[in-house]
Amino acid sequence: MTTNAKDKPWGGASVWLALLVIFGAGLAAYSNSLNGEFVFDDLHTIVESHHIRQLTPLSISTTGEAGSTVSGRPVAAFSLALNYALGGLEVRGYHIFNVLVHLFAALALFGLVRVTLEACGTPELKCASVGLAFFSALLWVLHPLQTDAINHVSYRTETLVAWFYLAAMYAAARGFAAQERAGRDPRWWYALALLCSFLAMGSKETAAALPLFILLFDRQFGAGSIRAALNQRKLFYAGLVASWICLSLLVLSGNRGETVSFEIEEISSLDYLRTQARGLWLYLRLAFWPQPLVFDYFGVEVVKSWSAVWLESLGLVALFGSCVWGVRNRRPWSLPALMIFAVLAPSSSFIPLTGEVLAEHRLVLPLAAGIPLALAFFWTHLPQKKVALPLGLSLALAAGLLTYQRNEDYRSEESIWRDTVEKRPNNARALNNLFKPLIGRGELAEAELFLRRSLELRPGSVRAWNNLGVLMIAKQEWQAAESAFARSLEIRPRHAKTHYNLGQYYASKSRWAEARASYEVVSLETPEAARGHIGLGQALLHLKQRGAAIVALERGLALKPQAFGAMRNLAWILSTAPEDNLRDGPRALQWAQRLCAGTPAPGPQLEEVLAVALAANGRFDEALTVSERAAQSAQAGGFPQVARQIRRRARLFARGEPYRE
Repeated sequence: MTTNAKDKPWGGASVWLALLVIFGAGLAAYSNSLNGEFVFDDLHTIVESHHIRQLTPLSISTTGEAGSTVSGRPVAAFSLALNYALGGLEVRGYHIFNVLVHLFAALALFGLVRVTLEACGTPELKCASVGLAFFSALLWVLHPLQTDAINHVSYRTETLVAWFYLAAMYAAARGFAAQERAGRDPRWWYALALLCSFLAMGSKETAAALPLFILLFDRQFGAGSIRAALNQRKLFYAGLVASWICLSLLVLSGNRGETVSFEIEEISSLDYLRTQARGLWLYLRLAFWPQPLVFDYFGVEVVKSWSAVWLESLGLVALFGSCVWGVRNRRPWSLPALMIFAVLAPSSSFIPLTGEVLAEHRLVLPLAAGIPLALAFFWTHLPQKKVALPLGLSLALAAGLLTYQRNEDYRSEESIWRDTVEKRPNNARALNNLFKPLIGRGELAEAELFLRRSLELRPGSVRAWNNLGVLMIAKQEWQAAESAFARSLEIRPRHAKTHYNLGQYYASKSRWAEARASYEVVSLETPEAARGHIGLGQALLHLKQRGAAIVALERGLALKPQAFGAMRNLAWILSTAPEDNLRDGPRALQWAQRLCAGTPAPGPQLEEVLAVALAANGRFDEALTVSERAAQSAQAGGFPQVARQIRRRARLFARGEPYRE
């Protein structure tokens, strides 16, 4: 094939212009994704997490909630804490971070593809290195398969590991090239590669193969052999081994538990492997034809026999064998091809991830290897090079439009779960998860319809029975609610969410002893969650167990400092407890003042707490003033009984007496 400049339209392309177009195209494609709601794992990983609410100590901000998508992944966990420090739970900031990480990863991919093609020694590919790198990064950043990892905030583990993985390989490649040239200092490139390797390991376990691929890259395009690579760059590879050790420690410390599970029966390693054999071909099809895209593949058929997937399995074995052969014989295509297998191996081999048997977000990094490989093959076999530019731009435009369109499905919890149910009507988890947005809008009949369907498909679902109990409370069908909660606890006796909802139900009926029992389970099963301690404190207060109530409320407030209900109850006990050893006027006043200061319009009940706390500190004149204001507010608000109660207590203050229970 001729190699003259006329047939190589990419040789003189501007690198900076290419980077600008990649960045701008990515921004445009995801411009409508910035206001999508927190969904699915985001709720536990972000909304309900207390780990992200502080940047220090690092032992908290880098660990993540147990069972969350960032547990054991400190880089991803800290990024969420950083987002919270900058904007609280304002979802836009989290989406901006995800999009920016994705764009920077695309720039790293551009650099890696370019230096790889320049190092591979093939004149045709070397001449087209900038153009192929440009379209590789452009199609990757716009590919619709990426939308799951970008829009679902807690899946940023995928984009973070992709960014650092690609950046580490790029920096290592630059270091190898610099070391081969006299007068070039490779140390800064090696330092950057090591930093990115550690960051990749701290983002997700799919980075496990990174040191190996850097070594294989060095063997093929740098030192010439593994022995020479290790001899020439001992400290560098020692650092990469250290990042492996770091990853091992993180895997042992992580606890993702039921991050995305939904009471799934155990799947054997062989069943999981057979199912992945079919799933990998699905991934390949979606890479070339990304329709339909599905947010959640829950309920996918588990393959129980090799006879059902013998053809798919043979195909994968042949592909993997050819990759190994290619690496052994230094074929340039073999490294990215083998990288696809290596990146997917932790989640798509024989280690069962029963909560998420298949998932599109796993393809972020494999696509970074597959797209350049496909484009290089296409370029070398394209007889008319001049059609490459319009064809590439057309593909990029189509991908960008599909991505923009797919982002709309993520605009709310309801929209993404409805889309999932439309595409997979027998997805019990999607049917169950439609419950929350529907009940929030008061669509009780439709919510019940989806829940009943979910329970038909999976009658042993703890979460669906729990949600049915909540729905029955909303419908004021008390007996049905208790029956649904009982069924949930029959399946899993110490399910924290069911016990919490049951405790809330008992509290609403003033059944405080039963409420206490449920809240105790919540506080024991989820000690890091404030709501169990706060609910327990409320129940103990009504049961006159004030000392234990103080302990529970203080634990809850330590976890959730802005829990105003807990502040009110704690200030009340510290002000009014008949036991001398429990009363603490100064602390009561601190809590009461903080309570009223944190509420724009405190209202009569909160101001009554402030009045009682003032009286407990002997400030009776102020207590009288606050009491009268609270009584007038209650009277004006249509609560004359509350007003009379406040004024009865105010008469004590007028006599110079504090109020005691």
